[in-house]
Amino acid sequence: MRYEFSDSYLLNKKDIEIGTDFDKSEFFENIKSELLKEGFFIDRDFHLGSNNVIEGLCLYEDGEFWVVSYFERGTNFSPAFFVDSGDAALFLGAKLKRWR
Repeated sequence: MRYEFSDSYLLNKKDIEIGTDFDKSEFFENIKSELLKEGFFIDRDFHLGSNNVIEGLCLYEDGEFWVVSYFERGTNFSPAFFVDSGDAALFLGAKLKRWR
């Protein structure tokens, strides 16, 4: 079965971010402070902005998507792709809480 969608169904990460005056550094800082309050440790339990890690759960930008993925020994497992940064942040938090 094949589905075809018009361009009107496509979500564009950059359009979403421009429409909300998105600030990437503030976005990462807010996530970091929220997760630190909940007892998680940056660069041990989670990594922000980079997928160049040996092990851990990462939230990073990859082209038109925000990606939440687990890395082990440098191998990427089960990436989840989002166009909305808020959805990616919620997913990251949910994954971390689930592992407790």
